[in-house]
Amino acid sequence: MADRSVRVKVLAPVLLATVGIGAVAWSGLAGLSAEGQRSSDLYAHTARPLADLVTLRDMQGDSRVEVRDVIILAPGPAQEDVISGMKQTDTDADAAIAAYVADHGTLDAGRAALIEQARTGLGAWRRARDNQLLPLVRTGDAAGGAAMLASGGALDVANATFGDALDTLAEDETAQGERTNAAVAEAQSRQRRIMLIISLAVVAGAVLVGLLVARAVVRPLLRVRAVLTQMADGDLTGEAHVTSRDEVGQMATALLTANTALRRTISTIVSSARTLGDAGDRLAASSAGTSERVRDSATQATVVAGDAETASQSITTVTAAADEMRSAIGEIARRSEQAAHVARDAVQVVTGTSATVEQLGRSSADIEQVLNAISSIAAQTNLLALNATIEAARAGDAGKGFAVVAGEVKELAQQTAQATEDIARRIGAIQATSAEAGAAIGRIGEVITEINDHQSAIAAAVEQQTATTGEMGRNVAEAAEASTRIAATVTTVAAAAREAEAEVTGSQHDIAAVTRLSTELQDLMKGFRH
Repeated sequence: MADRSVRVKVLAPVLLATVGIGAVAWSGLAGLSAEGQRSSDLYAHTARPLADLVTLRDMQGDSRVEVRDVIILAPGPAQEDVISGMKQTDTDADAAIAAYVADHGTLDAGRAALIEQARTGLGAWRRARDNQLLPLVRTGDAAGGAAMLASGGALDVANATFGDALDTLAEDETAQGERTNAAVAEAQSRQRRIMLIISLAVVAGAVLVGLLVARAVVRPLLRVRAVLTQMADGDLTGEAHVTSRDEVGQMATALLTANTALRRTISTIVSSARTLGDAGDRLAASSAGTSERVRDSATQATVVAGDAETASQSITTVTAAADEMRSAIGEIARRSEQAAHVARDAVQVVTGTSATVEQLGRSSADIEQVLNAISSIAAQTNLLALNATIEAARAGDAGKGFAVVAGEVKELAQQTAQATEDIARRIGAIQATSAEAGAAIGRIGEVITEINDHQSAIAAAVEQQTATTGEMGRNVAEAAEASTRIAATVTTVAAAAREAEAEVTGSQHDIAAVTRLSTELQDLMKGFRH
């Protein structure tokens, strides 16, 4: 039992109680079944036969009443009705006897003799009634009928035989019922005793098994608890000494293994803590020298970073000046280029203006020819007007209107001649001015051409200067970039040195913490016995 699992140990009392309850239930059900069978037998072989006997008693009483009524009634229809009802009473009595025999099944010798006696008495009753009484009462001899029914008469003797048999059967059935009831009571009492004994046995067995299980489970648990309590107090040397192979035994074995492993671990931790403390001391000493060297490096790197920053700023200033010079030279070159373009445009404009002035001179000559033509036309018109005036004078009054027109034409011709002369004078002045303008424009073209030549030379020189300045600017810019990178690198180095100094300082704190933890760990391990 000690090596059984805890589940088996815990379920053992339950299983025993279940078996006991099953036994009690089976015993109770068997008893109930037996009592049910006895009750059925009591009803079938006692209650129902008694009911059949009661029916026979009733039929006997009905038959006596019918005989009395036949004797009392006078011959006639009423008497005949009673006589006809006797057949039904006889049939019911025979049916009751048959039911009694059927309810009993097979009758014993005593009951069979009594039934036979009852049937004999009943037959004698019917024969005396039918063969002796009825002929008397039908003739009106009530006294003879009463004598047959009186004590000692044929009907009284037959009724006594039938009644005695029924009384004896009733007493036997009653006695049988009492015996059956006593047997049922005895069986119930016996069943109660059996169930009580089984229940007490089951309870005692369950208690005994429960105590054994509790002892088998609790004792090892108490030993394991004692070891765990020692472990909680820092004592790792305890052992449970549990030899069972159940769950508690397995737990004790696992506890022993864990305790052994914990002792080894504690020993290793103690040794490691000592080693860690020594290493922390050495590392602290080494870290102090490293921190001093890193601090010196950080200071020197900071100084170099400042100098590199100053040089970088100076080169940056020169680069900015070179950029401004390159911008100014570029602006001069752009302005010179624009002036060259303007000079070339002016040359083109002067050339075009000279062509325009020459064209104006040619146009003035053409106008002069047109004016000459107009002057010739005006002279001819004037001559025609004069001829028209002469012809109008010759025509007399008929030519007065024509004379007026001729006068108007003449006046218009004179005005045209005057205008033509005025235009001719003006065109002459224009031609003179155009000639002077052409000469002046020619001189302006020569001057602008010379300016254009000088401007081209300046532009070439400025372009060469721009290239030189750009090359110088690029070199300075590259130097500035290199100086900036150097300054950034030195700054980064200085920052890294400062960070390294901070990290070394932090590592010193960590080393101090490690040393402190090592000391605390050693102090803590002193509380364990292993």
